[in-house]
Parts: sequence; structure tokens; C-alpha cells
Amino acid sequence: MLANANEVPCLESVTSLQTGEVSKSALGFDRELFSFILFILPMKNITIIIKPTQKALAVEADLLQALKGKKISPRNHIVITIGGDGTTLMAIKQYLEEQAAFVGISAGHLGFLQTLEPTDIPMLITALASNSFTTIHAPLLGIRYTGSSEPIGYAFNDITVERSGPRAARFDMYVDDNAGTFIGDGVIFATPLGSTAYSLAAGGPIIDSKAEDVMVVAPSNPHISSLYSSLQRPHVLQKDRIIRIEGRAEDMQERPMQLAIDGQVVVKKLEQPVEIYISDKTVSLLELKEKDFHSRIDKKRLGRY
Repeated sequence: MLANANEVPCLESVTSLQTGEVSKSALGFDRELFSFILFILPMKNITIIIKPTQKALAVEADLLQALKGKKISPRNHIVITIGGDGTTLMAIKQYLEEQAAFVGISAGHLGFLQTLEPTDIPMLITALASNSFTTIHAPLLGIRYTGSSEPIGYAFNDITVERSGPRAARFDMYVDDNAGTFIGDGVIFATPLGSTAYSLAAGGPIIDSKAEDVMVVAPSNPHISSLYSSLQRPHVLQKDRIIRIEGRAEDMQERPMQLAIDGQVVVKKLEQPVEIYISDKTVSLLELKEKDFHSRIDKKRLGRY
């Protein structure tokens, strides 16, 4: 979707518009096509990323109108997303290495990461103009091939090792030096903030959004039998645990596996052992004094929004 300043109202302050292709980033994704609009404003260190829906474009117009004439120069790069959680995840993927802080304005259905409503725009502008905001740091999961120090990628929500064919996946899973055999659709590894996504749908627990040193390990449709009895229920593991997954040579053809990070397949044919761990890398999320991030997350989780 291409746009220019003459086609969309209230874009006098926009200096460049881009849409679509995002090259491989530190999150480890291959090149993909996204439907979004990127606005880079002439004011220093602010980028807006929008889901191209009528509601999001209307919120964007209100935001640009509120920004007009304001002298705003945050110390660090601020990325404002307008849409839903998918818009924020895409923005994190694109700007992970830029030490940016992210803040989401809701313009869709219930989104846990979009902690501001369109009515909060004046409050956001005031906070940006006076630098009166704080940031919280959300941990990312990492995954690497066993024996390598280079990550395949990082996940804000979850990493999934799953079957890519009609037959159930079968692999050996180690927690530190303790091993078991898993057979089923796959295993989901989730961050605390990601515990309300895919992991929750698979029966995983909801983890306190303030937790920084734990991850969820949730089986997806495990086979229950005396032969394959490992990981029948979700587990919560602390930071110093390292999980290793090893497929079996005899299963590579009949039981192929794939690797997905935040819902995007990054390795279509997973044949080497991998390790999943809580990394030292974090994502900064902007928090307004009047709008406590964790409180708003808790309200959404409890159905009060």
C-alpha cells in the first residue's frame, strides 16, 4: 500500500513514507512483505508505524494534528505504533537493534501491547515534549544452534518447535542435563508478556507481566502414552535453565520439524539441535506516569477493557 502526503490528510509534517518489505533483522526472520505504513517525522527520534485500516489512519491523523507545532526531541528513538499487537511486534522486529522505546496506541481489537487509547494522545504528547516518561525492559527469548554462540533469532512473545508435516513431531528435549522424549504437535516457549498468546491457547499459564527471569514451556497437543510421557503439562522455568531439542535422524524425513519465532517460520526444515534460553537482550517499552504499563496489562488480562 503506497501513500503520499497528498493522499492522506494531516501529513504536512511527514518527510518520508515507506511501505512493505522488511529485510532480515536481528529477530532472525527472512525477508517478508508487511502491510503497514511507516512515517518518519522531521522532529528528532520519532517514528510512527501504522496498520493501514480506516480506524488506524484516523488515529494517526489525530496524532499528527496533536504533534503539529510541538517542539519534541526525545533523548532516545521513540517508535509509536497504531494498530494491534501485530503492528507492535513488526515494529520491534524492525527496530530491535536501534535501542528504541516502543509505545502502542490501540486501533483494533483487544491488544495487550497497545496500552494507550486514542484519547490518551494528548497525555502522550505532553510526556514526549517534557521527557516525563520511563521505560520498562521486557526480556527476549533467544534460540541458537547447539555449539554456536550466534543466535538464530530473538522472540518477544514465543518460540515454537513444531511439526511441519502430517505426522506428529518427535524429538528429545533436555532441560539442562535431564532428558525426555516428546511427541505431539510441538512445544511452545514463551516470555511472561508472551504468555497470553499462543502458549495460553495451548493451556499454558499466564505469567506476571513484571516477571523478567522466567519462561513458559508449554506442550502443544502432546501424545499421552507410557512411551512418550515427558512434558505432558506446561512448566515455568527460571533464567539459568537452558533447553536443548534434538531430533532423531530416522525422523527427519517422516516427521519433519520447523522453527517459528513470534508466529513467523524462520527455519522450514529444522535438522540440527537447538537451544532455547532467556537472553540478556531486552525491548524497551515506554510507560507514562499516569498510565502504568503493568496495571493496564493486568486490566486487559482480567477483562476490564
